[in-house]
Amino acid sequence: MARTVPLKIISPQSVIFDQEIISLVCTSEKGKLGVLAGHADMIAGLKASNVEIKDAKGAGVQFAISGGLLEVHPDRVTIYTE
Repeated sequence: MARTVPLKIISPQSVIFDQEIISLVCTSEKGKLGVLAGHADMIAGLKASNVEIKDAKGAGVQFAISGGLLEVHPDRVTIYTE
C-alpha cells in the first residue's frame, strides 16, 4: 500500500479539503511539481491552476485555485489559497 500524507487546502473562508493523500501535482511559479509522503521541507508560490490529487483510495480529485502558497513537510502538506 502506498504511503499517505495529510493535505489541507485552506481559503480565508474555510478548510476546503482535509484528507490523507497519496500524491499531488500543482503548478508553482517555477513550473509543475509533485509531492509524495516524506517530501523534504519546501515552500512555493502557486500559480492559478488545477491541483491534481490522488486520494488515499487512489481516486483522482482536482481543485481549481487562483494561486496561493504551498507548504510541504515530510509529515503534512498545506495549500493556502483564495
